[in-house]
Amino acid sequence: MVGLTIVLLPTLQSFRGVGRNLLVFFYALYAVRGLAVLAWFLAPGALAATLAVGFAMLWVPIVQWAALFGFLLLLFASFVLGLGDTWADWRRRVRPTPL
Repeated sequence: MVGLTIVLLPTLQSFRGVGRNLLVFFYALYAVRGLAVLAWFLAPGALAATLAVGFAMLWVPIVQWAALFGFLLLLFASFVLGLGDTWADWRRRVRPTPL
């Protein structure tokens, strides 16, 4: 909230760089937290395999835009999941049993 306040208020224009740095830092922090929640929910190794295929797709000229869009979508989704984990605490809930 402090980062958004600093960035959006015109009276704090001299601190705008600090506000942007705070926003980037907390976005990355919540995104990593969201990736941890996602890795906890998925089967062991599923997230790593998906990321490996996505990185391999970045080198193929035809599908690299789809891979880039997928990574940006994953980054946003992991941010939302990490931010939601702050209030919902997804990992404390009962883990689903494998079938």
